[in-house]
Amino acid sequence: MKKLLALAALTLAPLSAMADHDAGCGVGTHLMAGQTGVMSKLLATYTNGILGNGTFGISSGTLGCNGRDAVTEGAKFTFLSSNLDQLSTEAAIGSGESLSTLAGIYGITDAKDRALFYAMLKNNYTKIFDRADVSSNEIAERVEALMGADQHLARYIQA
Repeated sequence: MKKLLALAALTLAPLSAMADHDAGCGVGTHLMAGQTGVMSKLLATYTNGILGNGTFGISSGTLGCNGRDAVTEGAKFTFLSSNLDQLSTEAAIGSGESLSTLAGIYGITDAKDRALFYAMLKNNYTKIFDRADVSSNEIAERVEALMGADQHLARYIQA
């Protein structure tokens, strides 16, 4: 299955047009390209989330993802909502690809600051993920509040 997904990602990589501002980037966005309406947007978003290809696309610059441009609030929330389970797991252990992508979304490039960011998420896991139905908005608010309270990480929060 992993080989099939990798093959699909590589096959669709040349199609890396700009990502949909609602559905984000990934295979789902390419499959629904040109379609309109709520159902098409939802199918694109769910497909991107189920396949978990946004993280790969952002890291590799494929699948319509661009790891170089400024992150919009919508992109941050799309990433959070599409990767909540993975982020929760990785935050509990303090490392992982989704955490690395989240650090990148906030513009944390310094290795020491990334280590602080990962440790902050791990040490405050129960404050961030306090219940099973926590929303991506709540997670973003909590993470940013914690970052704002840290002298090293506060500079990564946009005013």
